[in-house]
Amino acid sequence: MTNFIIPKKQKDTTTNCEPFSVMQYSMPEVEGMDTQKEVVDLHTKINNFNKKYNRYIRCTNEKINKNNQLKCSDEEKNKANLTKEFTVLQNKLSGLSDNKNKMPISNASEFESSFNKMEEHVQIIQRLRNENKEKNKILQNKPDSFHEDKQKLYELTNYTNLMMTILGTTIIYYLFFKINR
Repeated sequence: MTNFIIPKKQKDTTTNCEPFSVMQYSMPEVEGMDTQKEVVDLHTKINNFNKKYNRYIRCTNEKINKNNQLKCSDEEKNKANLTKEFTVLQNKLSGLSDNKNKMPISNASEFESSFNKMEEHVQIIQRLRNENKEKNKILQNKPDSFHEDKQKLYELTNYTNLMMTILGTTIIYYLFFKINR
């Protein structure tokens, strides 16, 4: 049985404090899903904490709970229990956020040597990029090159279109003035 966490839309936050619902589907167990189970358990505990906190707020509020109308117990009014549970949740959350698949932390000398290697590679790549840029400039600026031919054809087409537009506009202007006289 696999659990999935699905966010809920909240209509009224005063009655329902569960921001997530846990859906259960019967699916085969998949390797590496332990973190998913931990996350589902954590969300369940967070939802339970939210309910207890909501109850604590309602029980300690004098406007809502005049003369203990909600029949709150002393445990529900105890702030120390909530603080303790909140600390436990924070610790679990920080433990869950630590990725177990992280690379081991290297010492300073290893870091320094790998950083120097990366700097050398960056300098080599930059030098090769500059050489490639210079070669491209030479290739593109050669007279009678393919690039130059295409550029001339493009410019010729633009100038031809401009001249045809001017000629057409002049002819239309001339015809309208000759017809109106």
